[in-house]
Amino acid sequence: MSNNAEVEASVRSNLNSFVDIFYAAIFAFILLQVFTDVIDSKVLSFKDKVNGILLVMGVFYFLTWDWLHARLLTLRNPLQGYRRFFFDLMITFFSYGAALRAFRAKPTFLIYIVVILLVGIVWATRALSENKESEDKKELRIIEQMQFLVAIILIGTYVYVHVVLEVERVGIYETTIFLVAGWLFVFIYEWGLDRPDGILGGPGAPLMTRERIRRIKAFISAINVR
Repeated sequence: MSNNAEVEASVRSNLNSFVDIFYAAIFAFILLQVFTDVIDSKVLSFKDKVNGILLVMGVFYFLTWDWLHARLLTLRNPLQGYRRFFFDLMITFFSYGAALRAFRAKPTFLIYIVVILLVGIVWATRALSENKESEDKKELRIIEQMQFLVAIILIGTYVYVHVVLEVERVGIYETTIFLVAGWLFVFIYEWGLDRPDGILGGPGAPLMTRERIRRIKAFISAINVR
């Protein structure tokens, strides 16, 4: 390995570590704020506390899931410049905003998630252009297509809930819908990919192992054959 190649590898590692530190700070912030502003609150009722914890858990899982997959994709598709690095920083910034609104049960957390999804599309497009022979083309294309569709759905949801219904605070009913919809998003995303077992396959969908997904696919295929 030439000296320049060694320097590039070191720079890439440092850039990834820098982004990881930002995410670690955000995750620590989420946990701290949940305890001080929700669990330890003297103002919120028990129902509001449960609602706040569930909503933050949903957002927290999405942010963690997004970060882990981005990190795996980055390791397999190394940075060829600084654009994706700055996109990663943008995503951490809006992740902070999403978490902040979530533990306050504000519907505007949806807008921050929309921005994260849209920036993620640009990130995936850039990863494809930087790594034209990438083995992750299918997943990066899914990110481009699916996240755009989900972003449109979330914008419509926000307009209906916040503007039409004038909901100022997300209740347990809306939180439940969000959690189910979020689970469906992750499940559909994972469904279209043939993930390897183990840590390299990413976190996947909650309550759905890859083996279980493969069994469901095999069952559906058997029905179609009949």
